Amino acid sequence: MLSYSEIFNIQKTTLPLSKKELEGVLAKSVFSGYVQCPYSVLVQTLKNIAVADIYQCSINPNEIYQGNNNPFERAECIIQIEGTRYYEEFINRVITAEDSKEWTDFITYSETFKSELKTLKEQIIKKYLWNRQNINNWCTEKYVPLLGEDKEKLCTDWDNFKARVLLTKDLYGFIECCNEADLNKATRDLSYNLCKKLNKYKPELMNHIINNSKRETMITVKKPIVKRIFIISSYARQCEKDWPIIKFTQLDKRSFDSLGIWED
Repeated sequence: MLSYSEIFNIQKTTLPLSKKELEGVLAKSVFSGYVQCPYSVLVQTLKNIAVADIYQCSINPNEIYQGNNNPFERAECIIQIEGTRYYEEFINRVITAEDSKEWTDFITYSETFKSELKTLKEQIIKKYLWNRQNINNWCTEKYVPLLGEDKEKLCTDWDNFKARVLLTKDLYGFIECCNEADLNKATRDLSYNLCKKLNKYKPELMNHIINNSKRETMITVKKPIVKRIFIISSYARQCEKDWPIIKFTQLDKRSFDSLGIWED
């Protein structure tokens, strides 16, 4: 769990993101992935996809490469399917996983997005935490030697407080001394506004999801439809003869093996 000192450090983009909040942003989306099969079962696989309510696919480059080069059941066909992806399992995993911090630091997002998060933090701190009571608590509990005008300036001059406290190591002591009710209100408001930012930057969020999905072996989608069919070039002529109605794209071995790498 994130500490308050992490959440309210205005020099970092760390923000709280709970399961409920992530569910609110990521209910479902259209997802495209790949299904591999030998040429001998291509038609049956297409039929299976056509009648399926759910189907598994992958965009994991290693999974695709291994399937294409499995000596026991080598794939000669790759079917790109599209369906609705629901994120319950994904959210449960990323929120509880050891690497869930990547979903609260937002390090891989654009500088514009991260700048907005830092500005948001500053606004929330100014609204909920910057008050005379919290400054008095900090001075008393941490034995901060501030008297008279210096202390009053911290209470009334935001830029002074920001420069002398928020942008220094004193931030951590100050946050420790803040009223718990103020911290809770500030955290709730941060979470609410973070979800608004994630909706605003939804393309970046979905790109983050795609990159994470490339590490998953298989992904389940509902109501799948076939988008494209890829066949390795050595089987292209045979498919034209056996199934002239099937529209496909032929790929050489190198392109066939690396198809998952270029998924965007």
